[in-house]
Amino acid sequence: KLARKLTERFPDLFMEGCSGGGGRYDLGMMKFFPQIWCSDNTDAQARCRIQYGSSLAYPLSVSSNHVSICPNHQTGRTISFKTRGHVAMLGAYGYELNPKYLSDEDRDFIRVQTAEYRAMQHLVLEGDLYRLSSPFDSDVFCFELVAKDKSEVRVTAMRFTLRNAEPPLRIYPRGLDENAVYTYGESRYTGRTLMHAGIDLPEFKGDNDSVVVTLKKV
Repeated sequence: KLARKLTERFPDLFMEGCSGGGGRYDLGMMKFFPQIWCSDNTDAQARCRIQYGSSLAYPLSVSSNHVSICPNHQTGRTISFKTRGHVAMLGAYGYELNPKYLSDEDRDFIRVQTAEYRAMQHLVLEGDLYRLSSPFDSDVFCFELVAKDKSEVRVTAMRFTLRNAEPPLRIYPRGLDENAVYTYGESRYTGRTLMHAGIDLPEFKGDNDSVVVTLKKV
């Protein structure tokens, strides 16, 4: 009753649901709270599995994801600011940390990440999601977001363990316009070529590193 009264009286008030562990995601409550804090575990590696599983039933826009401080207060793991940002951007993006302890480099990184997210948030809110690699079946997490008109693609991948002399990771994008031409770096490929021949991701720099690839229709 309280949730109904609040949302009816203040229709422009945006509220986030946060209670009950896995019970946070409740379709009845999401009528009132369309954004859910899906876990107190903010470790980027753990979040790959949490967000992957959540995406099987709910859109990315529902999941509230934050960059938090390291070493992570749940797992004790330290992961780069870059990778924490890449994983958090696959949903409702934000920061959960004390700015007093941020370095100047981290503050600059936040400005860059925030601008990056604003430029791609339409893919989170309105794009199509393709799961290219499951973190439950391998040590690689990979999500692909495709604009509804297939004009823009963003692939985010995180590798948990990097082995010696391992070849580049090849992915096979999905949902592209087969007859269109896409730019990938300085190269151009048809959608058909990208989906059937695949592309090699940029080099991972160590354990728990992430990379992002963007494709644009010409």
